[in-house]
Amino acid sequence: MTDASDDVLLAATARGDSRAFAVLVERHAARVHGFAQSVLADRAEAEDVTQEVFVKLWQHADAWQAERAKLSTWLFRVTRNAALNYRQRVRPREQAWTEHTPDPATEALETGIERDEDAQRLQAAIATLPEQQRSAMHLVYGQGLRQKEAAQAMSLSLKAFEAVLFRARRRLREDLTLASGEAREDIEP
Repeated sequence: MTDASDDVLLAATARGDSRAFAVLVERHAARVHGFAQSVLADRAEAEDVTQEVFVKLWQHADAWQAERAKLSTWLFRVTRNAALNYRQRVRPREQAWTEHTPDPATEALETGIERDEDAQRLQAAIATLPEQQRSAMHLVYGQGLRQKEAAQAMSLSLKAFEAVLFRARRRLREDLTLASGEAREDIEP
């Protein structure tokens, strides 16, 4: 059963097959949790959202339409919405990424960063991005989704998603360039 496609497993889940559902959870839970944590910046809250997402999957498996999107795309969309709703419902305060310890799913964002201070600067720059831009960065760089899939997950047109991602990259480049320039000024006499 572990070799079955998501669509086959969803059909079995819709018939009440808990083993098929368990395979889907095992297959997708880490990525869902990682994305929820990137939005919420809290591991425990991300676990709550992950459970909520899979409850929705169990409840709505019979309504799945494979031709509309990949399951992973749907899961990311539901995860993003559930995390944003959770944040508003449970803790209506600003998100604090600086307190967040990255999990393996977000470490891809730090690829190529050789020093801890560079990683801290990157994390601080990401923390200043608006939520939509943070989500776009995480889906493409943290989760490895293609832009089309990430756009679907965020309920955006491909063109709108590309614009969000472009703005995020530009802002990070500007922030990191500025921070790098400031660091060099500190070193020079």
